Amino acid sequence: MNTVYFAKHIFMENGEILLNGAVSVCDGIIVDVGPRGKIKRVRDERIVNLGDMLLLPGFINMHTHLEEGPIRGFCKEGAETFGNWSNKKFSRMRQLTQEQISTSIKLNAREQTAHGTTTIVDSSRTGFSASVLADEPVRAVLIKEVADEQFLDESIAQIERWSSETGF
Repeated sequence: MNTVYFAKHIFMENGEILLNGAVSVCDGIIVDVGPRGKIKRVRDERIVNLGDMLLLPGFINMHTHLEEGPIRGFCKEGAETFGNWSNKKFSRMRQLTQEQISTSIKLNAREQTAHGTTTIVDSSRTGFSASVLADEPVRAVLIKEVADEQFLDESIAQIERWSSETGF
């Protein structure tokens, strides 16, 4: 089903504010954004007039760790050092299977899109999100998390493998 949202102000991708604009959504995907009179309309679409509101069509999550869903809520305790907490966190992550991590990535991506995020920048240690996100209705950028400079060359080689295997 198509829905067209009218708003007095629409925050555009380039940072400008469009006055008296419209956002056309088909089956949950933004298909057009522009001046009210220029949006292609279809019969039987739903119209939502938001009046004087500012509409933000699609949020961008600039930093997420989709693969870490299974350890959600694992917090640093009191005076614990970041290094100690980080080591415990990665120890727990190493116990997970690729299937568990991939399922977490898919669920976390779907949770974000359900709440309006249309673009995700995922900081990954495994690279599994490249293949998982290719099948999800979201724009994605994958970055390789490098916590130690001594592994920089290895990480660059891993990024090149991810890119050649997935086209990401």
